[in-house]
Amino acid sequence: MVVIDDGLRANRRGQRASLGPLRGLVISKATEKRYESAMKQFFDWLEDEDETLPTNATTLDRLACRFIEHAWEEGEARAVISNLLAGLQHEMPHVRRCLNGSWRLLSAWQRKELPSQCPPLSWELACSIAGEMLKRCEPEAATVVLLGFKGLLRTGEFLRLRKRDIHINLQDNVAVLNLGLTKEGLRLGSKAATMLKCSTTVPLLAATLRHRADNSKIFTAGTPRFRRIFSETCAALQLTNCNFKPYSLRRGGATHLFEECGSLDTLLTAGRWQNQRTCRLYINSAMAALASMRVPPSAKALAERSRHHLEAILAPRPNVNKRRRKV
Repeated sequence: MVVIDDGLRANRRGQRASLGPLRGLVISKATEKRYESAMKQFFDWLEDEDETLPTNATTLDRLACRFIEHAWEEGEARAVISNLLAGLQHEMPHVRRCLNGSWRLLSAWQRKELPSQCPPLSWELACSIAGEMLKRCEPEAATVVLLGFKGLLRTGEFLRLRKRDIHINLQDNVAVLNLGLTKEGLRLGSKAATMLKCSTTVPLLAATLRHRADNSKIFTAGTPRFRRIFSETCAALQLTNCNFKPYSLRRGGATHLFEECGSLDTLLTAGRWQNQRTCRLYINSAMAALASMRVPPSAKALAERSRHHLEAILAPRPNVNKRRRKV
């Protein structure tokens, strides 16, 4: 978000010129690309069917329904349809609330075909992964793993964080994170922040950032590198078959917090969901997945050793002044 200086008209005009037309600011560039890709598939299908793009909303809805049935039969991803309908409404605002048949089909698709979600991590396994990363000399990755879990952060959120975005109170083991414009923030036009308290995460975070410049990211090697480290660490702990992904940290963190506090309102605030229904569905599916998870015995032993390694590194050192022996 860019703050426009409420000063002279010429200043505002210049600043807005740098941002471009308002129409290009309605959605992000990444979202626009997804919409364009889905609509291209629809337009290609229209051409194959010897149909043209209608200007009448009723006819458009009828053709979109036919395309959705085609996509369902062909095994297409549901996200294509979501992006198509949202894209059509973005490009042609006059058809909003007119594609009722298409949205009903998408709703039926959503009810009958549940999404394949990555399983949540437990706190113990998150600590094991962090410990293994420390053994592999990857302290930055270990830090963001614990931060993502305890802060209920999305992968992009914890990988974007810089030292200047974080305020640490080591005495109380509290960290306040300025997340900037998150997924919800872009919709609401406001920046997000969250707070976490953890005697494991905060000391490791403070140690990682101790000698960093304010503009430095916590994890400096980029997203592809983090995903590779995460995957390799899971393989080293024999957790590959569990199918854990970086987003498992947020799902696991939400489940862990709810088990601790038992309050949906607390979870709603910490996870930055917009309504309680979304939060309830999220936590119910995550808790069910965690309850049905089975970790192989060999992986449990490896995970326990890595977790102990993390605990040993973070254990407080006694401040003992040893006297030198007289010779």
